[in-house]
Amino acid sequence: MGFKIFVSHSGDDTKYLVPLSKSLERIIEMEPYIATYYPKPSMSLTRKIIDKLNRSDCMVVLLTRKASLSQWVNQEVGYFYTQQKPIIPIVEDKVQVKGLLEGIEYIPFKKDSFENAIALTIYSLRNLIPKGHKRDALHVKIKCLQCDCEYKQPLPLHRDIEERVQKNELFETECPKCGRENLFHPKTLIQIGTWLCPSCGTPLESTPRTTFTMAGRPDKRGKTLHLKIGYFECPECHRRVKMVVGKKEVSVGISLRNEHKT
Repeated sequence: MGFKIFVSHSGDDTKYLVPLSKSLERIIEMEPYIATYYPKPSMSLTRKIIDKLNRSDCMVVLLTRKASLSQWVNQEVGYFYTQQKPIIPIVEDKVQVKGLLEGIEYIPFKKDSFENAIALTIYSLRNLIPKGHKRDALHVKIKCLQCDCEYKQPLPLHRDIEERVQKNELFETECPKCGRENLFHPKTLIQIGTWLCPSCGTPLESTPRTTFTMAGRPDKRGKTLHLKIGYFECPECHRRVKMVVGKKEVSVGISLRNEHKT
């Protein structure tokens, strides 16, 4: 069973709700619930909400200006508060925290830096997960952009996330099927859809202009890898960029040859 998270929100805050939900859904062991996304026409709205509140392990409150005036949000917070379960408020700049949320440590955010709040929310949720849920064994969902397979990648530790953010670097993960290097954002965990220029960060073309193959160094198991190298041209700084776009383990007795493609 996953760690269940009830996200209390105003229906008018889609611009914040969508990126938050997408990031939380990237973590396999977490189960965020957002009432707007799971309609049940045959069930009373009040009954549906109460049922989900009772089943949730934690609440995340997206407290914007509109949400602070919402009767539904206030009632959800009040009901959940009586269950003495953890609540994580994400509070928009200049919104005053009142009532039951007053005195609870919250995550502040401004309109132009909501991804910082997402990163802190993931960090807070991770620390709330009981040991029985294996908080240090969380995984990020990855879909390979080359072979279309799905696999999981261990969720990086918070200190590693901070290091990547400071260096303005993405996380990379190798597809176990085709060897393609897939990238995801350190703050939001959202997968990046293409390669980026290492000089200016501009997205490159999805397909390299030229490719060739070569023998790479043996991996930790001593196995030789067949590397597929691609050349791209950055549309912004016009730098010619060389990247590994695929890897494949080489069977004994198979020779490597260059395969140029224009």
